[in-house]
Amino acid sequence: MGAGDGLTVSPAVRRTVAELGPDAARWLEQVPTLVAETSAVWELTAGRALPQQGCASVILPVTTGEEVPAVLKLSVPHDEARREADALRRWNGGGAVRVLRSSADGFTLLLERAEPGHDLWVVGIDEQIEVLTDLLPRLWTSPGPERPFRDLAETAACWARQMQAKAAAMGVPSEVADRARRWAGELAEDQPGRLLHGDLHPGNVLAARRRPWLAIDPKPWVGDPAFDLAQVLANWVFVDVGPDGSAADAIRTRASKLADALSLDPGRVLRWAVVKAIGWDIGRDQTLVLDEAARAS
Repeated sequence: MGAGDGLTVSPAVRRTVAELGPDAARWLEQVPTLVAETSAVWELTAGRALPQQGCASVILPVTTGEEVPAVLKLSVPHDEARREADALRRWNGGGAVRVLRSSADGFTLLLERAEPGHDLWVVGIDEQIEVLTDLLPRLWTSPGPERPFRDLAETAACWARQMQAKAAAMGVPSEVADRARRWAGELAEDQPGRLLHGDLHPGNVLAARRRPWLAIDPKPWVGDPAFDLAQVLANWVFVDVGPDGSAADAIRTRASKLADALSLDPGRVLRWAVVKAIGWDIGRDQTLVLDEAARAS
């Protein structure tokens, strides 16, 4: 897929494709054809791929036949992206961009375009907390009677079984993995059953006109709202340190402020953050900071 196709693919997307194997590689080769065929059937005029593609999708600004600005998103086929359209339809614009059309497999989406479209990283963490405090309750809705989303308790149980192996591969000490495994079991016992974004962090919240800020790119689960703060805490690690220079101290303070504003237990939020940091292979350094913060909570 070269410049002659009018498309570019970020290095992050290419790394994801390489990790996912031959099926993903075949998808990448077919992307120009997918864009052309989808544009024809959905009557879209496509521009060049946007640079902020994330790590698992190609995103193009498009205009519909009715002259409506939109975004065409082609996700690398994988389980985490399979139910994005279902979650966006369930929210129906309440805190997230609207899905206008989707392919049968759910990996090609026509989405509302958030404009001006800069993400939440342009503001400080205190303002990020204010935005998230307003946004997250709009997303924590009932998953609906069909509940086509992953169950967080089942995911936590799966992560618990894999915890030592995942931690070892990341270079995380076994005692941290033991705590995370125990916490995963304890946290999975009490699941309120709300629809969760699953990957909410400052890069997945965009400035818009319909509402000041809208969420994008959900990886939905059904379960405990405290889990939905895990990703933003991991992304805040090392962004801001406490008065003693401790990243863990800053994370604990930020977690408490955000959790209190959302009527959640800060300790539970931090324990979920450690579990997810290992379960999602977020990184050794983030895991150790989150573990230190959780142990002190």
